[in-house]
Amino acid sequence: IAVYEIKSDQLNKLTDWPVPATARVGSLAWSPNGKAIAFTDDSNHLRVCDAYSGQVRWEATNRAGTYWGLAWNGPYELVAAQAQSDALMLLRSSDGVILNRINTPNDASARTAFSPDGSWLATSTERFGTRLFQATTGRMVTADSAPSWHLHFDASGRRLGTLFENSRPAYLELLPAPAMQSLPAVSSGDNQVLSFS
Repeated sequence: IAVYEIKSDQLNKLTDWPVPATARVGSLAWSPNGKAIAFTDDSNHLRVCDAYSGQVRWEATNRAGTYWGLAWNGPYELVAAQAQSDALMLLRSSDGVILNRINTPNDASARTAFSPDGSWLATSTERFGTRLFQATTGRMVTADSAPSWHLHFDASGRRLGTLFENSRPAYLELLPAPAMQSLPAVSSGDNQVLSFS
């Protein structure tokens, strides 16, 4: 894994550290302070490493299969990982201790995102749609079953955007009460992403 620093219009390589030769890196998430990287590989490992030296701080193994769809929650010091089968694991970011297991349907397309303040945890899948949970309790607050992918919270954490299978953007308005709002189709095609201004 190579780590670069962006300065002006230049990329400066800070470090280049190895992963096991037999493993392919899957999902990757930076810690909010930029000092650590969480990543998964196809040998069923989730590792958190120092971003500069590559030294492994901790690792977890999923005996039931792989980890994927990582997200890092800074305020509550959590790493979320999709896991087989039908589980979303919440691990303490400092040592990898499993703090909660949320039983929710997932598939290989599953994505995970935390709101900026860390209070909300969202997942999306092509087969099971979008789900919103309270990050600390794991309680599901709302769900929409339309096939979806790509998650993005706005800067305030009040809106969660996603894309439905027909490329129709949608957003979840969190306040005053969670409610999914669908927007008219803007365009169609593969590999679209959504972002708030």
